[in-house]
Amino acid sequence: MYQAVIFYKQLRSPRGRIMHMMEVMNMKRVAVKFERPDQIIDFVRIMNRYEYDADVKCGSRIVDAKSIVGVLALAKSKTVEVIVHTDDACQELMEEISRYAA
Repeated sequence: MYQAVIFYKQLRSPRGRIMHMMEVMNMKRVAVKFERPDQIIDFVRIMNRYEYDADVKCGSRIVDAKSIVGVLALAKSKTVEVIVHTDDACQELMEEISRYAA
């Protein structure tokens, strides 16, 4: 599932004028579930091989998908959502983490 997010920033030009900047970024979301801690460690290792910025979300809590401590604390025996922030299709990454799809 892709979703566009717009980041809105106000910047000052060298002459002191306020400039408005908008950036659109796409996200790829997938639900995953881990049964054992070693699966989480493997998942984090996979995420760290890629340059994508990614998060793991459970309810209102979000952690960096490249943090073993964060993902272990959040995802043990729960279904969580992985959010990859990219304009790329990231097909290779999605294939690697598909074994954990919920």
